[in-house]
Amino acid sequence: MSVRLFVAVDLDEETRRAAARLASRLAKRIEERVRPAPRIGWVTADRMHLTIRFIGHVEDHVAAEIQTALEPPFDFPAFDIELSGVGTFPASGSPRVMWIGVIRGSESLASLQRLVEDRLAAFDLEMDNRPLTVHLTLGRVRDRGSAAMRAALGEARFEPRTNRVTHVTLYQSRLSPKGPTYEPLVKAPLAGSSA
Repeated sequence: MSVRLFVAVDLDEETRRAAARLASRLAKRIEERVRPAPRIGWVTADRMHLTIRFIGHVEDHVAAEIQTALEPPFDFPAFDIELSGVGTFPASGSPRVMWIGVIRGSESLASLQRLVEDRLAAFDLEMDNRPLTVHLTLGRVRDRGSAAMRAALGEARFEPRTNRVTHVTLYQSRLSPKGPTYEPLVKAPLAGSSA
């Protein structure tokens, strides 16, 4: 058996609810203005997080070893991040992913990601050598986006919100036709905090 894993930074409930409200407004605006309406998988508040390392499918025994490797507290101080702004991947052309950006704390997130990578170095995991672009995903376009959709997104705003990062979480992701569910397996605290 194999399981699908990723490592993430959790967000507070208020931020997740605000992001979900924005996603709901975007869904309505796109539905009103874009024809034909694209199929979009919107992320619900309970599934919102900032992924810092996607691990993918690993065998059960490897997953157990990864849990053990990530469990001890990190010798890295808790820190603040600030989220604001709305963007897409790719930045031009047909949008595939809609997101909220991190405008403060990116350097600390990158440092934390390197510490996670250090703990995962003993495992034969596929490396992603692209620079870390941490973002909060709002929705994924299931078919082709359009210029009209990008115009509708261009008016979107997300007021800056600050979150305290106190731990990293190893999640197991279970995929289903109704969307993924995420089960926290390990919450490893940062220095000076408890998860």
